[in-house]
Amino acid sequence: MHQHSRPPTWQAWVDGSYDHHQGQMGCAAVIRNPRGQIVAREIELIKGGSSTEAEARAVLLGLKILQLNADPGAGWKIFSDCQSIASLSNMPTLPESQLAHRDILEAVHAQKRHSVVEWVPRRKNRDADQCANLAHSLPAEGRSSVPEEHPSAEQADYHQSLNRWNKSRRRIKNFQLQQWSRYRKQFA
Repeated sequence: MHQHSRPPTWQAWVDGSYDHHQGQMGCAAVIRNPRGQIVAREIELIKGGSSTEAEARAVLLGLKILQLNADPGAGWKIFSDCQSIASLSNMPTLPESQLAHRDILEAVHAQKRHSVVEWVPRRKNRDADQCANLAHSLPAEGRSSVPEEHPSAEQADYHQSLNRWNKSRRRIKNFQLQQWSRYRKQFA
């Protein structure tokens, strides 16, 4: 029996956010290699737009960064927590209501041989979500890499769990010390 091996799949976890007070979009792409390791985190600040456009531009940013990082011939998967963008990206033609995003979605369709856009719940896309919000802190419109010392969502979860565990240990230790102190007073 002959088995077909699939090419390794690179992943782009993308998210966009829109700040209506400042009138700007923050876009983010977190790129993972086939082993699941983060190889790039890119953020972009763009003036104007809307929340849906921010999500669409985040997909486009993910495509650009995948083109720079992924091995030739490798498969790509793009994960977005925006259901409308994920579903539109996989449609053969665009409905009239989405013509404003035509250039972005056509770029996704041009890469169809490499990429698939899938919807994921926001809770699974927290790393990209944090980076998209971080984009609003850029001093000017443009793109930037997020430094490695910026903790990923998984690292933040680990540190929160560790802090809760340490607090519990301290409470137990304090309780034990109080009990020991009472015991000593009782029999002293």
